Order: sequence, then C-alpha cells, then structure tokens
Amino acid sequence: MYVDNGAGQTVARWNAGQVNVQYSVTTAIFGVTCRFSYELLSFSVLLFHSNSSNVGSLIQLTALSSLQSNTTQEGEMHIIVESVSIRGGSAQVLNVRSAAIDLPFTIFTTVLSIYSQDNALRVIDADCEGSLRASLFGRVESAVVSGGSAQLFQSSGASGVFNLSSVHLFDVSVSPSLLDVQQYNDDFASKMVVHLSNVTCNGCSVLSENSDGVVRVGGSVMLVLSPSCLFLFNTYTSTFPVITLDKGVTAPTIDSTVGGENECVRGGEKGSECTSDSAWFHLEVAASSSLSDGGDGASLYLLSISDGGFVGNHSMLLPQFSDEVVQTTNVDAVGNYSRLTEHLSCPFGYAYTYTITFRQEYDTRLENGPYFCSNPISSTASSCDALAYSAEAYCTPCSSGTISFLRGSADANRVMVPRQDHATQHDDVHCRACPSTFLCAGPASIQAQAGYWFPSLPRLWQYTNGAFDEKEVIVKCLSGACQPDSPLKYTDGSLDLSTSLCTSGRDMSSPLCSVCMKEYSADLLSDKCIHQSPSSAWPVTSVLFFVFAFMLVLAYLVFLHLKPLTPQSPWLRIVLNFYSVIGILYTSAGGGGSFVIDGALQILSIFTSTSSNTSNSDSSFYIVIPGAQPIDVYLAKGVLSASVGLIFVLSMILRYLFARAQHRDNIRKRLVFGLFSVLLISYSSLSDIVFSFLPCTNVTVLHPLNSTLPYSTGGFIQQYESESRLLIHAEWDCWRIHPFSVFLLVLGIAFVFGFPFGLLIWQGLFPSGDRWVHQLVQRFSTLKCLQGRRTKEKDRSSSSIRASSSSQTTSRGKGTSWSGVSLLFLLEGHLRVWYWDALLFYRRALFQLVFVVMPIGVIQQSLFVVLTAVVLVLHVHFRPYDSLAANYTETVSYLLLLFVNMLNFPAIAFSSVTLQETSDSRAFLQSLSRAQSVLAFVGLLLLAVVMGGVYSLKLCSSVRSCRRRSSKGDASRRRRKDIHMATSLELDMELTECSPEREIRGP
Repeated sequence: MYVDNGAGQTVARWNAGQVNVQYSVTTAIFGVTCRFSYELLSFSVLLFHSNSSNVGSLIQLTALSSLQSNTTQEGEMHIIVESVSIRGGSAQVLNVRSAAIDLPFTIFTTVLSIYSQDNALRVIDADCEGSLRASLFGRVESAVVSGGSAQLFQSSGASGVFNLSSVHLFDVSVSPSLLDVQQYNDDFASKMVVHLSNVTCNGCSVLSENSDGVVRVGGSVMLVLSPSCLFLFNTYTSTFPVITLDKGVTAPTIDSTVGGENECVRGGEKGSECTSDSAWFHLEVAASSSLSDGGDGASLYLLSISDGGFVGNHSMLLPQFSDEVVQTTNVDAVGNYSRLTEHLSCPFGYAYTYTITFRQEYDTRLENGPYFCSNPISSTASSCDALAYSAEAYCTPCSSGTISFLRGSADANRVMVPRQDHATQHDDVHCRACPSTFLCAGPASIQAQAGYWFPSLPRLWQYTNGAFDEKEVIVKCLSGACQPDSPLKYTDGSLDLSTSLCTSGRDMSSPLCSVCMKEYSADLLSDKCIHQSPSSAWPVTSVLFFVFAFMLVLAYLVFLHLKPLTPQSPWLRIVLNFYSVIGILYTSAGGGGSFVIDGALQILSIFTSTSSNTSNSDSSFYIVIPGAQPIDVYLAKGVLSASVGLIFVLSMILRYLFARAQHRDNIRKRLVFGLFSVLLISYSSLSDIVFSFLPCTNVTVLHPLNSTLPYSTGGFIQQYESESRLLIHAEWDCWRIHPFSVFLLVLGIAFVFGFPFGLLIWQGLFPSGDRWVHQLVQRFSTLKCLQGRRTKEKDRSSSSIRASSSSQTTSRGKGTSWSGVSLLFLLEGHLRVWYWDALLFYRRALFQLVFVVMPIGVIQQSLFVVLTAVVLVLHVHFRPYDSLAANYTETVSYLLLLFVNMLNFPAIAFSSVTLQETSDSRAFLQSLSRAQSVLAFVGLLLLAVVMGGVYSLKLCSSVRSCRRRSSKGDASRRRRKDIHMATSLELDMELTECSPEREIRGP
C-alpha cells in the first residue's frame, strides 16, 4: 500500500501478512491500530518529509487487550523507518502502546537517518507497562537534531536490547528526558540493555519546568555508554540529577563499552582472569539554576545511584568481578574497590565531589546453594550479607558572597580519599570573597565596576587557585582608558562578549587597556580607538584637521613675529585657565571625549530635535592617525608644544642674526615675550605629560617560567607575576627601573615647578615697595652690610610699574635703572597683582598633579573643589585685572567650573559604591554628563562672545581715533594752506605796490 503526500511523492509502504489488521490513514499521519496475530507483520517507512507545524505520530501502534488470543505462539512486529526529515512543530517517529498484554510479543524497530530542526521531537516511546513478556529490540542510528526539544528513547515494562548510535543533538532542550528506561520486575534473568555509542548533545539545555533530568534508568536495566558519548549542557536548571539510577527489586547498572587499565578482582581478591575497569564518557555542565539567584545554591547532581545493589553486578564504578556475590568488610571494600571517576565537569564556581559508600545488605541469593547462609564465603561477613554500594557525583556551589572561576572536575584531582565506609574524590575551586569592585550575582557571575582593569578571571584562578592579592590584580585605570559602553560581565563563568573592561576600541588583554585592538587606531579627540587599519589611507577628516592645525600654528608664529610689543592681554589668561581646567573636570569622571565636540553636538541635537538619549561619548566625529596608539596621541600634545616653541626660537635667532644693531634689543624682548606666550598656552599640556609619567602601579602579568615541563615537549609553565608598570602606558616599565628615565622625569618636574617660581622671583626683585621679594632681599642685604661693613645704604624704589615706566628716562639719568622694566611692563601691564601669573601657573600645575596622581574618586573631586574655591575667593578679593569686564568674566568662569565640578560627584559616588547599572541609573548619569558638556561649551562660547565684544569695542575705538587724527590732520593742513595763501597774497600785494615805482624809476 502506498500513501501519497499530495505532491505525488511516496510517503509510506505497507506490507501485511494477515487480513485482521485494522488501519487508518490521515493526511501525513500514518496510524495503525493492530491486533497482534502472532505472525510476521512488517511495516516500512522508506521516506518521510514534512514542513508541517504539527506532524503528530508518524507511526502509532496500539495493541488491544480485548482482542487477545489463547494461542501461546509469540507474535512479532518488524518496523523500519528511514530518511525522516521534520522542520518545526512537534512530531513523534514511533509510538507503541501495548500495556497489560499477558501474551508474549516482540517488537523489532529500526530508525535510520533522522533530521529534525526546531521541532519538539520524540523518537521512540514504548509503553509496555504491565505486559509481562514484552520484548523490544531496535536501534536508532544516524540522527541529527538541531534546536527545539528532543527525547530519544522512552521505554517502560519491556526487556531486550536497544542501541543508540551516531546521534548528534545541537542546541536542543532535553524534554522531558533524553533517555528514560524503566523495567521493574522480580525476574533476575530478564533485563533491558541500552547501548549508547557516539551520542553527543552539544550546547543542550535542561530546564526545570519540563525536564526530569537527562538519563533516568530504573529497575532491571543496564546502561552501557561508550567513551565517544559527549554531553555538554549550557544550562541545567532541573532539580533532578543528570543521570539517575533507581533500584526496584533489582538494581540498574551503568557500564562502559571500553575497559581501562586497572586490574580486576575475584571474590575480594585480585585476579588475572577478569576484565579491566571501564573508560568514562564525557559530561559537562556550564551553568546551573543557582547561578542566577546570588544566594546559597543547591548542589547539582551529575550522577545519583541511591542504591546500586550488590557490587557483583557489572558497573563502571567498580572493578569487574568473576563472582556475582562478593563478601568483605566495608573498610576493605573502600581500600580495594573504590575507583576514580573521569571526564565529569561542574559549572564555574562549583566544587566536584564523588562519593562511593559500601554497606552490608541481606542477599536472598545466599539462601540457596551452594551458600544456604551457613557457609559464608568470608568469615568476616555475616552468613547471608553481601557487599552493596551507593554512589553519587555532585557539584557544590560557592557560598553566598564568594566567587570562583574554576570548574570542579573529576580529571583535576585523581585521588580517592578513604574513610570508614566510603571513599571520596574531591576537587575544590578555591572560593574567595567577592571583591569590593565587583557586583556578584552567583558563584561565577559578576559585573565589574567601570574604571578598573584585571586579567582574565578564569585564567587568573587557573594559575593562582584564587590565592592572589586583590589590590595588585584589580587595578584602577588611567582616566578615560576603562570607560566601556557596557561594563564587563561574566555570566556563569563565561565572558559576555557585548561587554568590556576598556573604552571602545581598546584591547582588554593589554594591561590597563593601554593599546588599541588589532586593526584599530587611537582617536585624537577622545580616549577611544576607532576601526582604522594601520595600513589604510588617512581619513579625509584627519587630513583636513592637520592642514587646519598647520595653518593655525603658522599663523600664530607669524603673529608672534609681527605683533606689537604691548602688554599681555588678560583675556588670553582667562580663556586658557578655563579651557585647561574644564577639560580636566570633564574627563575626571569619565567624560572620555572632547567637551567642545560633545557640547556642540548636544546643543545641535536640541535645535534639530534629535534624541537626547544618546551618550555624549557617541560622537561620530573622529580624528584618527592610522596605526597610532593612545600613548602616541598623548605624547603628540607635548611634542607639538615643544615644536612650536623650538620653531619660534630658531626663527627669532635667524631674525636676530640678520637684523640691524639698533633692532636687536627689540628682537630680544620679542623673543622673551613670545616664549612666555607659548608657555602660557602649552604649560598645561607640558605639565600633564610630566606628571603622567609619575604614577606607577603593580600589574599582574602572565609570564612563562624559564624551565620547561619535564613531561612535555618544550612547553612552558606559566604563572602570574606582579610587575611595576607606568599607569599612563602599562606596556612600559616604571621609570624607577631605568636611571635615564629618572633623570628626564626630575628635569621635567624641575621645569614645571621651577618656571613659575623663577618668574615669581624675577618679578619680585623689581625695586618696588609692594614686592615682598625685593623687600626681603633688601633686608638680608642690609643685615649683611651692617655686620660686614657697618655702612648704611638707602633703599630707593619706585612706587608702581607705570610710574617706573614714565620715570625711566629720569632714572637712567640718575644711574638707578632696572634692566627688565620694559619686559616687566609687557607681562604685567594689565595686572593689578604682580604675582598673579605665577599663581595661575601653579594653579594649573596643581590641577594636573591632582588629576594624574590622585585616583578617581571623591577625594580627587573634593581637591578640585578646594582649588577652585580658593582661587575664586582670591580672585574676588584682589580683582587682579585692570579691566572690570575681565574680572567679572573670570568670576563667572570660576563659578561654571565649580558647578561642573559638583556634577561629577553623583557619577563618582555611584561607581565607588559598586551599584548595579540599570537603565534608569544609566540615563541619569548620561543626563549629568550631557549637562556638563553643554555647560563647558557654553562657558567657552561665553568667553568667546565677551572677547569678541571687547575687541570689537577696541577696534571701533581705534577706528574713531584714526578718524579723529585724520580729521585733525586735515584741519591743520587747511590752516597751513590758508596761511600759505594769505602769505602769498600779501606778497603779491607788496609786489604790486612796488611795481609802478620800478617802472618809473626804470626809464
């Protein structure tokens, strides 16, 4: 009989030897209701293919107990299913229902070549419960199941032999179990033997709501697994053990198809004729139910044999015995019969424990001959007691508040520790308290606090067994280096690849995220690394940026050469002081970018009605040098400043050499004044670079030892070592290791603090009554003169800079001139407080020092507040500039700095407490960061507007002054012209009057 699927394709072929078989066919479901005829009945499905969402049972066999016959002939059923392909929905290949049948019957089944995708698949389900003489022989071979759920074999009440071979499951949810075989009877001779060979379950899951474990065996069942079997579970949340063996009247056994290397025993003694111990299959669980609750999770049982029966039964847990009855003491059994387990692995953070327990149990077989309970085999045992056992292998999680990134495994500790009546194999995972910078949610589930770096936790535990110094391993990063979009997470010991320790684009394997990932390059405007291969061409934006920067530097150098020698403007000081400090405040709490770009984009988003939920770190404007690393960008700032100063000095030297003698004095003044202007602009960058090389930190680095493993072929033993590295670039050793580095660093620090101090002394030595340096020098000089020469000198000093400048000619005439008065006037011309420049230089240096040396936290931000507040009070008190607008503008800038500084505290407090980041907290912190960037940009824009207004007024004043001078010049020229015309007229009149006389006198 042929059944078509509606498309002309053969679905099934039916051959029956009897006519008393009832059948029905519906669509793609082939159902058979049969009365067992005790003759040969064969059924073959050659090909079945379905994309239906609900296939049901491909073959349904139901034996009707009401149609039984009195014959004693055994009935047989032969079923062959080949090439089954099912996608989606649910399906069952073979469903046998033959419960409570008193007559003997045998079913032979063969299922070949199954493919199932995203389907709720049950291959064979045979319910023969209550049928006392039901036999089932068959095999399932060459099956591939991808996705969905699956149960391979379920049988109850049947004896026989069943083979599962070359069955591969991928990403399958086991439901209700993968293998469920029950045979509860009192017949020692009949049993169900199930062979598993090359059965793999990779990436499978077992969920608590619909699973009874993976393998359930009960009663008179022998489970035989080959070493090629592999079970890897990504998730296991069922409360049932992975493999359960339950005893009925007889006990089930678990054995292997391959023997090991241990010797066997005979009747409690070692013997040479026995088979060897068994090789184990592979079983690994990656995650368990207790990982997500963060509390004390329950143990996960990999193997549970509550009553394994007598030790004479074949089992991979015991040596093989030639005798079925073994009598010995529990202590001797622990020492002689305990065998190691292999290839059983727990999840991360779970310790592995295997325990086998021996006991004495009454054995009814000893009631008969040759024993009769009066001739015990061993005099140490009671006459009818034989040795029995129970065993369990389980995983115990770390207690609440502790973590571990080791996996307990049977292979990690191959030592059995004997006790009184049991032996234990244990592999500890060295749990330790959850670090303060982690938010721990389970034995191996953590979320790291942003701003810290540490090596791979599984590798760290692997090489240290959890015995490490937390302060040396978990290290605070340089500001901006460890500010990821999503903080690092480990879930069940596995790294969440969507998270990171580092700022976007940086390599997490590099100490302190110091370098970019492969095929990434550093961004000049932020702390990120952008996907830009080192061998790729320069982006257009980068080329335009550097062309613009070159033109700007060139224009600035020309300006320094041509600028009139007038006193230094207070507005440049105000802008530079604000810009240098606001950048520090913006990045000290993880701003991680350019506040100019971020602020401009945030303001633009308001006017263009774009979403404001985007983080300020998501700016799409980048300046990238292909192949550049963050340290290269960092050093480039100092190189640029030094280059500008060097080019200016060289150009001024050349100008000096070719200048006339009368102009050289002016060139010297221009050189000094220009260098001061360059240092005024680049001082923060230079001090930042110098101070950044000061902090060193201990970084844990994995290094191979010099000696090789004695049993390996050239392999190296590795261990973690703590090394002192530079915080700014942890790929480099600390400066203390290299003497030349020490010299350069001392030289840099001397320059940073020595330049303002030298400027202060030079200004203070000007002979004026309000300069305490000059007064102090005069006092020491007077005391020296009184002690040495006993002479008196009169101290003469001018009262002010302007008075000194105006009386310079007079002073020179008297021989009391001060050679630096003109330069002093250029530097202090608009200052009312002579030491204000030195104070501002030290303020900028202290900000840089606190930013670099102090770790990111509340103390650092508090020091920023103190520095800003102190300078603000001094500014309000002294009003250092001669311009009222300049004083008011800088007061506003200080208030903006203070406000931006205060906005850093919520983010700092949140990170220091190690709270779990939620969408609400992330949105709140991002809103604060956006507010900071807007305030910073508005402050800089305000300074630009005020400066533009001030210089516009000066320009208008200059134009009006020129016009007035021009009009005055025209009037004077007209007056001179009128006088000239009047003089000419008078001369003409005189000549006219004299002309007749000459005419008369002429003849």
